[in-house]
Amino acid sequence: MKKVILIIVGLVLLGIIVMLSIRLAIINNEVSNLNKDQTELTGAVLYDLSNTPDGYGYDIKIWIPRDVLYVKTCCSYATTFASLKSVEVLEQEIKQIMDEHYEVVDGGYYDAENDSKIFDYTIEEGNIMNYIIYTY
Repeated sequence: MKKVILIIVGLVLLGIIVMLSIRLAIINNEVSNLNKDQTELTGAVLYDLSNTPDGYGYDIKIWIPRDVLYVKTCCSYATTFASLKSVEVLEQEIKQIMDEHYEVVDGGYYDAENDSKIFDYTIEEGNIMNYIIYTY
C-alpha cells in the first residue's frame, strides 16, 4: 500500500514539474520574441498581436515596454501584459512610448506607421506582477 501511495505522489510531482517546465518554455519563447524587434529610443518593442500564444490572430501591432510578458487577449479588444516593474516605472515608460510612437487622435493614440489605434491603456497593481491592459 505504501508503494502505491509513493508512486502516486511521485507521478503527481512529476506532472507538476512537467507543467512548470512547459510554462517556463512558453515564457522564454515570449521573451525571445519580444527581443527580436527592439528599438533604441525607449526600450520599447513592437508587438504583433497576430502572433499571440492563444492564437487570436488580430492584425494589430502595438508598442509595449521591453521586458513585459503577454498574458491574454480578452473580448476581442483588450490585451494584457505583465511585468515585475513597479507601477510608477511602467507609467513613465508607457507615457514615453505614447509620446514617441503615437499621436493623439479622437481621444485615442494612433500609430500612423503601423495603422493601429489604442483607445486607452490601464496599469493595474498586482501582488507580484503589475499589469498593463491595452484597449484597441
